[in-house]
Amino acid sequence: MFSLTWCYVDVHNTVQGPFPTNQMRYWYETGSFFDSLVLSYNMEEWKTLKEYYPTPELAFLTLVRAWLWRDP
Repeated sequence: MFSLTWCYVDVHNTVQGPFPTNQMRYWYETGSFFDSLVLSYNMEEWKTLKEYYPTPELAFLTLVRAWLWRDP
């Protein structure tokens, strides 16, 4: 698995993290996250989970598109 770390905004509007991708996937699989969750892998670009992963079953299993095409 790839090694991005993620932060998310909780229900109290507090930034949590960073957490490794595999932890985020586990929480997603156990129903802790919803499509409207706001998160970031770089602390600069914040989007909803659905914006990062339009196909929910791929959440945290594939690289996000922006990361694939970033400048080195």
